[in-house]
Formats: sequence, structure tokens, C-alpha cells
Amino acid sequence: MKKTLLVRKQILWHLIMLGISIIFSIPFLYTLLNAFKPIRLIQTYPPILFFEPTLRNFITAITKYHLHVNILNSLIISSGATVIGLWVGALSAYAISRFNQRGVAFFILTVMMIPYMVCLLPIYIIYMKLGLVDTFIGLIVAHLIITVPQSVWILTGFIEGVPRAFEQAALVDGCSSFGAFWRIILPIIRPGLAATAIISFTLSWNNFNLALILSRVKTTTAPLGVYHFVSYESIDWGGLSAAVILLMIPALFFVIASEKHLVGGLIHGGLGGT
Repeated sequence: MKKTLLVRKQILWHLIMLGISIIFSIPFLYTLLNAFKPIRLIQTYPPILFFEPTLRNFITAITKYHLHVNILNSLIISSGATVIGLWVGALSAYAISRFNQRGVAFFILTVMMIPYMVCLLPIYIIYMKLGLVDTFIGLIVAHLIITVPQSVWILTGFIEGVPRAFEQAALVDGCSSFGAFWRIILPIIRPGLAATAIISFTLSWNNFNLALILSRVKTTTAPLGVYHFVSYESIDWGGLSAAVILLMIPALFFVIASEKHLVGGLIHGGLGGT
């Protein structure tokens, strides 16, 4: 009797989760349909579900609005900010965890609580003085405001979960402190690195405000490029929908690749070596 009741509860729970998933999938499915719809059918009410799909919206997004260039710019900026943020974050998290730098941890938490938008005007003035406006280096450094604190805060918990005995054994065998960090800590926290990379890349990829202030023509990012589909007179709903789908593809591939690495780290991590 108890087993039957438990099975019913599990079925009910799965049905509830399925319903929630369907509800949250509706906006994505609606955008996906609009991306392949002819322009004359997009604003038809009630919405038409069956139609002859077209790639015209994607072609317009690429040829007219040069969205592929914006996506490439976002890839360069987000990848650079993620890699640098992971490296700086891992080193900082190691120092906080192993050398009891609680003041640094409190400072980073405080920085995370302050909206970075309050610093946009000073950052813009500094960038104008240094000639970093509309440069990849300038935007990557600016995106570190997002990726570094996030990386430090997440990785500190992972490093604190690693027993100090592992490092002590490495030090006895002749490793330096950095060698123990590189050969012992990093392989063990690979799942944490993968999870942090996913979060950092996603936050950097979706950022709009930094690009709006610090980029011009050469470094226009994908989120800022999508804004060009909206004009004072009209909105290109077909091109906008196609742009949204195109913007999801690089981030989706990155998440999938990181997820595989995350699962691999969970299975083969620990003392499995590099």
C-alpha cells in the first residue's frame, strides 16, 4: 500500500514538472516558429501553426544586419572573459580557502551586491582616456566585473571541500604550493570549473549594458546587435526571432560541451589525475 502511494506521488510529481516545462517552453517554441514563418504570417491572429517554412528571416538577419559578425564578437569577448575569470577566480579562491583571507571574501561578496551599472560612467571616462572604447581588450576587461566575482564565490566552496591532506602529501613529495594547486586542486575541482564556466559564459554572453556603453562598430556584441531589429517605425519580428535562435546556438553548444565535461569530472574526478 505504501509502495503504491509512493509510486502515485512520483507520477504526480513528474506530471507537475512536465507541465511546468511545457509552460516555460512555450515562448521558445513561439519564437522558433516565427523564425521560420513568412513575414506576412507572423502577426496573423490566431497564430498559424502549419505553414511552409522559409529561411528568409535568417538570411535577412545575416546579410542586412550582419548578425554573424556580432556573434563572433560576443564569442571573442565572452570566451576571453570566461577564461581569464576562471583563472583569476581559481587563484583567488585558493588563497581565500587555504590562507584564510576572509576579508577578501567579504570584499568580493560586497562587490557582487553592488550593481555594476553604477560604475558605468566612471568606467566610460577611464576608457575614453585610455583609448579602450570599442576594443576587444577593453570589453573583455570590463566583463571581468561579471566573471571574476562569480568565479571566486563558486570555486571557494569547491576548494574548501578538498581535504588539505592531498596538498600536504604533494608538498611532502616535493611539489611547490603552486604545483599542488595545479596538479592536485584543479583536477579535483573540474566539476566546479565546468559549472563556473557555464555560469560565467552565459552571464557575459547575455550582457547588454557594457556593450551599449563601451562598444561602437567594431565590437558590437550579439545582444546589442539584436537591438538593431527594433526601429522607431516598426519591429522586424521575423528577423528578431531568427536572431534570437542564432544567438542561442553558440551558448547552447558551450553549455552542452561543458556539461559533458562536468559529468566526466564527476565520474573521473577526485584522485583520477589530470
